[in-house]
Amino acid sequence: MKSFSSLISLTLLLTSLNAFAFVPKTKVPLTLEAQKHLTIGSIEVQDISEDYPDYYLNQQMENTAVDILKDIADQAKSNVDDAWLNTTPIGRGLNMADLIVDKVINIGQKIWNVVEKGRPSSSYTTSKATALPQNVLRWEQLSNWQAPRSKVVSVVYKNLYGIEVVRFTYRIVLLYGGTVEGVGRYIGYAAVEPLEMTTAYMYTFNAKASVEAVYNMGTSKDPLAGMILNINWTIETVLKKSTVTHTYNLDGLGNIKVPDSSSGLLSNLR
Repeated sequence: MKSFSSLISLTLLLTSLNAFAFVPKTKVPLTLEAQKHLTIGSIEVQDISEDYPDYYLNQQMENTAVDILKDIADQAKSNVDDAWLNTTPIGRGLNMADLIVDKVINIGQKIWNVVEKGRPSSSYTTSKATALPQNVLRWEQLSNWQAPRSKVVSVVYKNLYGIEVVRFTYRIVLLYGGTVEGVGRYIGYAAVEPLEMTTAYMYTFNAKASVEAVYNMGTSKDPLAGMILNINWTIETVLKKSTVTHTYNLDGLGNIKVPDSSSGLLSNLR
């Protein structure tokens, strides 16, 4: 009888232990309810650009586009090393005021934070990438800029209970179409803005933007700037850390496209 009681006690103990998981390192037990709360059950990605018409953006940018271009150029000029310009294969023998219209470069940011620990980064408003002619250092050298275009994407994570635990809405802004004396189509700047960011308890979210490449999609006589822009984020709990990257192809004609290689994850963004 005693051994039977011991067996029952052991069974009850094991059953109760199965109701918990242990947080790595700290060994703090988590209930099944907590595990379900911290486990992603679904992800929904939607292009909601129609909810954010470009004309609102254009009104906001009307008096600031030129100023932003000037700031980017001035910042780049202050960072240019004359010795570097004159010793690189592309820059050798060139005056800083000269332009090489068929060589496209990024004089802005290459990588920057968009969201840090669930909050918009303080630097995202001033972080922008470009795809401009080699050696452009004054905004006055380019003209014919078009009104900015944008794409707005909503990403929603839900846990196993079907409860929303992360909502991240971001906007890509593209100033495009600039020319040098009527030649070429360039990208004045590309930016990524967090429009909405919410996280549930015990979830950590970070996002950054990065430029993988800028290049000439056209010809030497008719250059067309292209840019590969990545938006990368991580969602982390005590149970798991996941990383996702959205990749876009931008160009000087104002296109913001999802590459074919990303069709599986972003098929609803076309």
